[in-house]
Amino acid sequence: MKKFTSLKFTIILIFSFGLTCHMSSQMPQRGGNMVRITGWTDDTHYLIQTFDAQKNPVIKSVDIKTGKEVVIPPKKSEREILSEALE
Repeated sequence: MKKFTSLKFTIILIFSFGLTCHMSSQMPQRGGNMVRITGWTDDTHYLIQTFDAQKNPVIKSVDIKTGKEVVIPPKKSEREILSEALE
């Protein structure tokens, strides 16, 4: 009986440790300083998405060698282009 109890305790301990590791590896909530790599523009620049002071998404191109960032303006939707053409 004692062997069965220690086996149950070991299984519960391993299971709870697994849940703790999984919970700590979750993405932080949207209020933090999150940076997401979204892709590459060419062989020496990659794209990241961050948030500005008003929590709007901002896409930047980053040079691998220098680390210099350049903000890329958002693409206009077809609806916005059509609306501007009609004005």
